[in-house]
Amino acid sequence: MSYINIMIHCVWSTKYRKPQLLTSSIRRELFFHIYDQAHQHGIYIDTVGGWTDHIHCLISLKSTQKLSEVIQQIKGESAHWFNSQGKGRLVWQKCYFAISVSDNRVDIVRNYIRKQESHHARQAFQEEITDFLKKISIFQDKLSYPDD
Repeated sequence: MSYINIMIHCVWSTKYRKPQLLTSSIRRELFFHIYDQAHQHGIYIDTVGGWTDHIHCLISLKSTQKLSEVIQQIKGESAHWFNSQGKGRLVWQKCYFAISVSDNRVDIVRNYIRKQESHHARQAFQEEITDFLKKISIFQDKLSYPDD
């Protein structure tokens, strides 16, 4: 049996960054659903959170899982469920951002994800992504987070 410990911080936004998750109750309901459905499908989500126009997940991959397939499953299933709830139409962007998280930073990332609502009272999503890319030495002229 293989043993791996790969924690990945994943972020994706709504299409065109349209604010579709407008209330904290809608966000909580969606995040709980994502967490629950992921676990039912063998996807381990450690922490999930976000804001009106994007979502953060801290995911642990199994040795048999591909990140692209895991994110596709989460995005597809969550949009399908949300759209069936009569709370509007949720469409995710095709792209996503993902970065590995070392063991000594997992608690920091968990707290960061849990505090998205207060964080975004001070900073917009695009500013957040730009600042984050600068912190990890990837600059906007080399990599951008596209609108679709």
